[in-house]
Amino acid sequence: MQLDTIKDRITYARKRCKFSQAKLASLIDVSRSAVGQWEAGLSVPSTDNLSRIAIVLNVRFEWLALNRGEMEYESSKESPGIPESMSDDGFIPADLRELIEIYHSLPSDARSKMIEGIKALYQSTPTLEIN
Repeated sequence: MQLDTIKDRITYARKRCKFSQAKLASLIDVSRSAVGQWEAGLSVPSTDNLSRIAIVLNVRFEWLALNRGEMEYESSKESPGIPESMSDDGFIPADLRELIEIYHSLPSDARSKMIEGIKALYQSTPTLEIN
């Protein structure tokens, strides 16, 4: 399959995740018509939007934007999808997006250590009481 253009790579990655154009649009906070224009080759997403698309569709930015390197991260052969409940508007908050980017930049053994560290922090944090 030839994926030489950004429009083809966006379409392929979106369909691989089984997202509609509307779903992808809501997850990256753009209009459905913007996604449609990108996939039709009528316009090109900004660098910021390409970064958001890559995160949401769990593909490497370099592959999506420049057709360089591998599409997938080495330890993730299937996109987990993005739960609707990640925020009120269905979009990933900036701090969570940063954690995802850090996670994907790490080798497999470091990813496990990151998860262990987050779990340890979570377990050591006292529960807040709401009055």
